[in-house]
Amino acid sequence: MAETSSKLIKQILETIRERAEYALKQLQAAEEERSMRWICRECGYTAGRCPRCKNTLFEVAN
Repeated sequence: MAETSSKLIKQILETIRERAEYALKQLQAAEEERSMRWICRECGYTAGRCPRCKNTLFEVAN
């Protein structure tokens, strides 16, 4: 009985982990998509965080 209980708990925790990983991937994808709409004020590079100058100040791309 204890073995069945621990297997059930393990299965539930694995399901929670899978759903959390999926949610994190969805958030990352949305962030990447949104980041392509921004332009770095310093050098004009389009991204979430400018890989060229590491600046985080952005303005909306037209």
